[in-house]
Amino acid sequence: MRDAALAAVLTVLAGAGICAAMPMEYDDMLPKEFAPYEMISDEGTYEVREYEPATWACSVRGKIKSKREMMMMFVRLIQYINGENSLGEELAMTGPMTMYKEMSELTGIKKIEMCYYLPTRHQTSPPTPTVEDVVINRKDTMKVAVRSFLGKKLSMEDWEIQKFMLQKDLKQAGVKVVNYENCFGTMYYDPEREEYVTEIWYEMQE
Repeated sequence: MRDAALAAVLTVLAGAGICAAMPMEYDDMLPKEFAPYEMISDEGTYEVREYEPATWACSVRGKIKSKREMMMMFVRLIQYINGENSLGEELAMTGPMTMYKEMSELTGIKKIEMCYYLPTRHQTSPPTPTVEDVVINRKDTMKVAVRSFLGKKLSMEDWEIQKFMLQKDLKQAGVKVVNYENCFGTMYYDPEREEYVTEIWYEMQE
């Protein structure tokens, strides 16, 4: 793995009922671009964004039994970014890298998906992964409610507080989300603010 591969990437810990993210720092390689979106509204405590259809490289697993399995998802994506792809090329770092957790009422965690946004030059013809457990996903337009907060040294309690504050705000506003049990977690370095930004996303119903 090349040194200084990423500015802020995710090792995401998905606990019961919580999406959490923890950054790993490589300070000499900042994200070159970010997944494009349109700001629909700023509601004060949260934003409504609409992300454009886009191509992502994702590591997908079912129920995760250990933190090591979670780390391996991250490692697979880094291997893909570092050249284990059909072009044999290192890909530019982008942001944010996302972790999606899908829950089942019967079995708990149903699916964990960690995704890397492919750079613009590879959006229409993405390099095929040559590393196992990484697939290319074309994602449709997605509208999300986003709560952002600064900081990277966050406890599970911090995450849970922020998540439930967002849920409370959305419910009070009458916003309909796809499922409050399923959420996205992400963290990235914002060069404009020179800060790490942590976000929780809920997909909204149309």
